Parts: sequence; C-alpha cells; structure tokens
Amino acid sequence: MKKRIYVNMCLLTLISVVLTTLLLLFTFYNVFNDQMTKVIKSKAVFFAESINYSTDKLDYIHSLNLTNEDIRLSIIAQNGSVIFDSFKNNIDMENHINRPEIITAFEIGQGEGTRFSSTLGEKTYYYAIKLADGTVLRLAKTTHSICGIFIRILPIIVVTTILIFLFCNFIASRLTKRIIDPINNIQFSQEQDDIYQELSPFIRTITQQKEQIREQIKTLEDRKNTLKTIAENMKEGMIILDKKGVVLSANKSAVELFHASLGDYAGRNIVEFVRDAELLDNIKRAFLGQRCNTTLNFDKKVMQVFFSPVFEDQEINGVIALFLDITEKADTEKIRREFSANVSHELKTPLTTILGLSEMIENGMVKTQDINNFVLKIKNETSRLIDLVEDIIRISELDEKKCDSQFEQFKLVALAELIVDSLRLVAEEKGVNLKIVGGDFAVTANKTMIHELLFNLIDNGIKYNQPGGGVTVYLSHESNKTRIAVEDTGIGIPQQHIDRIFERFYRVDKSRSKKTGGTGLGLSIVKHVVQYHHGTVEIKSEENAGTTVTVII
Repeated sequence: MKKRIYVNMCLLTLISVVLTTLLLLFTFYNVFNDQMTKVIKSKAVFFAESINYSTDKLDYIHSLNLTNEDIRLSIIAQNGSVIFDSFKNNIDMENHINRPEIITAFEIGQGEGTRFSSTLGEKTYYYAIKLADGTVLRLAKTTHSICGIFIRILPIIVVTTILIFLFCNFIASRLTKRIIDPINNIQFSQEQDDIYQELSPFIRTITQQKEQIREQIKTLEDRKNTLKTIAENMKEGMIILDKKGVVLSANKSAVELFHASLGDYAGRNIVEFVRDAELLDNIKRAFLGQRCNTTLNFDKKVMQVFFSPVFEDQEINGVIALFLDITEKADTEKIRREFSANVSHELKTPLTTILGLSEMIENGMVKTQDINNFVLKIKNETSRLIDLVEDIIRISELDEKKCDSQFEQFKLVALAELIVDSLRLVAEEKGVNLKIVGGDFAVTANKTMIHELLFNLIDNGIKYNQPGGGVTVYLSHESNKTRIAVEDTGIGIPQQHIDRIFERFYRVDKSRSKKTGGTGLGLSIVKHVVQYHHGTVEIKSEENAGTTVTVII
C-alpha cells in the first residue's frame, strides 16, 4: 500500500508538470501569434498608406532600409510578377499570381495566408494589401511552429521537470510515511483514537473476526483431540499418508503391527519401516486412484487392509490405510477349506464307484422294469456329486493359490463364443437365447480362470432362466480395464439374499438348485477369480426380473 501511494503521488506529479508545461506552451504560442499578426497587419496598413502617397514607391521602399528587419516586404504586379522583394532578387523569383493571399488581395483588397515547413519546424505568415496603382503589397514574417518551439525549449522543460519531480518525490515520501504510519501502528486488541475515522468500522470488523477465528481454532483443536483420542483407542490400525508417502498419522494399533515406537513413524516415508511388498503395491495402487484391499499376515495375526485414496479438488492428496483384525474369521475359513478339501477327496472314490454300478445296472444286472428309472436317478445324482467334488477341489485350489498363475494374451470374444457354443444345446433345451455383444479386443489374464468365470456366469444365466428368456454377454475394454457383464431374464434374486450370494454352498432356493444341478459354488469361484485378478464384481437383480453380474478386471 505504501509503495502504491508513493508511486501514484509521483506519477500524478509528473503528469501534472507535463500537462501544465504543454498547456502554458500552447497558451503562450497562441498569444504570440495573435500579437504577431496584429503587428504585421498594422505595419502593412502603414506601409500601404505611405506608398500610396509617395511619388516613387520604390524609392520610398528603399528608404525604409528593410534588409536588417525580420519582416519581408514584396510588391507584386497585377500579372503576378514580383516587382520588389526585400529578401531576394525579384528577377529570380517565380510568379505569385496563384498565391492564396495574392488572389484574395486582388479580389477584395486584402488577404492573408499561413504556410508551414515541417522539415525546418517553421511557420510563415503572409498579409497582402492592394495598393492604389493596382499592385499588391505583401508583408511576411517567419516564426517557429509550436513543435519547433517545443524542441528548442525541451532541455529547459526536462531540467525543470526533473527538479520539480525530485522536490515532489521528497514531499511524496514524507506524506506517504505520515499516511501509512498510523495504519501500520494499528492495535486490534485495544481502542485507538489516533487512527483515521474511515478505518474505524474496518478495525471493529477485524477485531470481531479475530475473536471468531480464535473460537473456531479452539473448536478445531477440541475436535482434533477428540479424533485423536478415538483413533488411539481404536482396535483397528489406521495410517494416514500424504501425497509423497510420508506418514502424517498412525494410531497405536497400527504402530504395534510394525514393531515401531510411537515416535518413530511421524515424518518418515512408509517404505522406511514397511517391507511387505504386497502392502506397498496396494499403497501404490491407491495413489493411482484405486480403492483396494488385501489380506496380510502380521506374526500370528491376519489383517484385512483397506486402502483408500484421499481426493482434494479431483487430485490425490494422500492415502488412508485401515487394518482390520480378521484372525478369527481367517482361522474359521481355513478350517472350512481344509474340511471341504478332505471331504471332496474322500467322496470322489465312492461316488465314482456308484457311477460304475449304475453302468452295470444299465448292462442288464437289474430287473428290466426298474432299470431305466433306477439308472437315470443314480447317474443324475452321481454326476451332480462329481460336479460338486470338482467344484470343491477347484475352489480349494483358488483359496490356496495353487492354480496356474500364468497370464497370457487372448481374444475375450473368441473365448466367450467357445463357451456359448458348448452351452448352446443346454440353452436350446430350456428355450433360452444366447447372445454376445462386444468388440474384438485382446486381454492379458489367466485364460483358464476367465474361462471358468464366463462358464459359471453363462451357465447360471441358463439354469435360472425362464422358457423363452435370454442371456446376453457384454464385453468392453477401456482405460486399461476389461468389463464383463452377463445379463439374463431369469427368476432373479431377492434383495435379502444378494449380500450372501457369493458364500460357498449358499443357495437362494435349495429345491430349485437341486433340480438344476447347481452345487452352490459357481459364484464363489467367480469371486475368487475376480479377486485373483484384483478386480471387482457386482450383482444387480430383481426378483422375477432378471439378474446382471458385472465383473471389472
């Protein structure tokens, strides 16, 4: 503000000096011109009257001795030739019959004109009077134009302007200091009488806002302390990182997981005390804008870790990692997986034997009238149980990550068409129409797993459909993500069952599942395949209105 006032005062002084100089110059110049024209006219009238009364006008003119005067006198004949000129030899001069002042003088008795020389910066004023003998007397005087005068006095103007500016600069500096000092010395904590009256409302407003800010800061500190207390007493671990990966905050539960003291983490990068590659990989994904989660082992604890990017104005400003203790759940799940694997292996041999016996019955070892129904029932049950065992084994392999982890590039549409062709006969028996919608693009994934995923989704769409219904497979690829959506027009899933539909052996309608031959493991396998590819799966369904399963990997 001080600089602005000072600069504006100096600028105002400079502009005032320049404008004043120009105005005075213009005024003096006009006054000088008026006086000059009056002098020329009066002299011309005097000379004309004197010449008219003289017997020999040339002798009279010579007697005036005008060679040292700055006024030029000329006598022009009626034909425009110059009879006499006080500055030049009249013989060498051109005809003046076309000069404006001469023409006017011959016509009305007197005339005047002005001509400028831009190169010399001069102006010549002419005044002509017609004499009694028919000739014309012309007087001329050359003066500097206003530009010429300005150039001549420019050094004086510059010096004067500099002196005035220096003086005003000193005054402006003193005045600026006197104006600004009371403002700089304002104390918002007490009443002041020596301040400008115009600033009093402003000072009162600032004082009130200062008090409000103090109260808001106190409120924020109270909230901060409350949140800190909650975070420190949370059973779940929580780590907050800034956009550079530096730890801003970590509660006690999180710090204990990494065997660090409470003061070791603040201000340090997360990679300094975390060596788990999977955890760091998920943190990197979160910094790329992905919400992800993973399960990690910390000594004897199993933690499910959720990673969430923190956005500010659509930019990632940090990451929050939340550690949930799922040790008990993991142990239960492990026991269940081991049980499923053991049961499946134990049941496979006797079930295969049942299948063999059914073939023996089929070969005539049973009464003829009972053979067909008996054999058909055994085969159906045996096939369903074998499917169940194979699904249990497969999901166990997925749980234990014993499946083939090789990724390869393949055409997703071609794979979907292959699966649709293999299921077309089953679909035609149920009157279900199969359709694939999508472009011909390649994906990089585990082809065997994706085959199982698509097969299970399309097979479910056929099994739980209605006669005359349809199953549509939508395939698309954008932003390095592959989207697979299988939509059917079947019986749908009630809303209360959707949250549990991915659980193993969970069936919405057990009687219908038994009729369709479902094992209750299809969607669980789908979920495992999606997790293996770090993707997401979503089900949208409405009872008796169809189901859409969307997978993004």
